Amino acid sequence: MIPKTEKDNEIIEKAKSLQGICWGEEYEKMISGILYSPLASELIEGRTKARFLMSEFNAPLQPDMPFSKTVAQREETLRKLFGRAGRGVYIEPPLFVDYGCNISVGDGFYANFNLTVLDCGLVTVGNNVEIGPNVNIITGEHETKIEARRTHRGM
Repeated sequence: MIPKTEKDNEIIEKAKSLQGICWGEEYEKMISGILYSPLASELIEGRTKARFLMSEFNAPLQPDMPFSKTVAQREETLRKLFGRAGRGVYIEPPLFVDYGCNISVGDGFYANFNLTVLDCGLVTVGNNVEIGPNVNIITGEHETKIEARRTHRGM
């Protein structure tokens, strides 16, 4: 397989409609599916922001807080984490993502426990989709040729 070497302008334009994107040259390479540096500052910042929001989302239930308030708080956090979230979105914690901002889910989305989305590429889920427990959605892969990795990383 020949690795991609050019940015995908169609995907980049689609990303512009999402919120919270960590824009930069390496981000555009990443979502285009070409070699990029995960150590680029915008990508580190994007992953760090996602870790804080995941921590907030995955926080244990508070015994003195009504469950309806917990649901509302989690939905608010998802709206900060995801690039787009429809109405009536519910995810059972824990939830794990790389960036979150590359994820778009439609109305009536439900995911059971332990959803992991490694969103180095854009992830779009439609309306009224339900996902079972322990599902992994993985959009990226690592270069398998050591020479290409060394050249890319300047080794």
